[in-house]
Amino acid sequence: MYNGGQQVSITATPGSGYVFSSWSANPSTAATLGNASAANTTATIKGTGTITATFTQATPTPSPTPTASLSPNPTTQPTPTPTAIAIPSPTPNPSPTPIPTSIIISATTNNGSKVNFTAYGDLAASTILSATITTDPASKTTISLDLVAQSTISGFCNLTIPKNELPHGTTTPTIYVNSQEALAQGCKQDAKNYYLWYTTYYTAYELQIMFAAKSATTQFPIWILLAIAIVGIISILAVLLPKKLAKKSLSRFFNFKKFISGDKVTSEDSNS
Repeated sequence: MYNGGQQVSITATPGSGYVFSSWSANPSTAATLGNASAANTTATIKGTGTITATFTQATPTPSPTPTASLSPNPTTQPTPTPTAIAIPSPTPNPSPTPIPTSIIISATTNNGSKVNFTAYGDLAASTILSATITTDPASKTTISLDLVAQSTISGFCNLTIPKNELPHGTTTPTIYVNSQEALAQGCKQDAKNYYLWYTTYYTAYELQIMFAAKSATTQFPIWILLAIAIVGIISILAVLLPKKLAKKSLSRFFNFKKFISGDKVTSEDSNS
């Protein structure tokens, strides 16, 4: 087997009673012959095919006959079968793996400043109509993009968003497409960035990425906690003290409750 473009030496050796005639390539584009009429020559391999040597029967030299006598018939030699030389097909070069292109998206914040983040995948800068970042001081930060999709009806995109630009980036963000939560989405993060991905099947859409702050622990007013403690104490006294004394203690508790809530406490209530 030979590689395309390789030059090889070829030699044709005729059998007894035969002489070399010529070389030929089948197909003719398989190889270029140096001298097709020479038994010893070269061939440059161009493609897949065979190179064949052709022989012809040698013409016998007549001998002088002093007397009229018949010469014996020459022995017929079998014609040798040409040996085919296999020429391998050139090995194709592998196609290079495409490298995904990236774009820089510049979003405008509430105060008019610019925040840049990186996008990879089926998203071109020409498809972004607007990019904004809005911050609710109490709860969340939302990144909004108005997009016009490219020729494909489905697409995949990766986004790298710096954490230091997000006041409320303490939870895993949720991605919305046309106000609906994206079915295919995900997020990873390190100390500096969020790495988000999503897929979409719309030709034009609005993309929203919402970062919510962690919920604060609910705190009850101190007077509610105090009232709960007093109810617990009165309940214990009602079990341990005599019935009359317990009734009087309960009456005083309800007067205290009226006082806390701002209701008027009458003299009848006080005497009870």
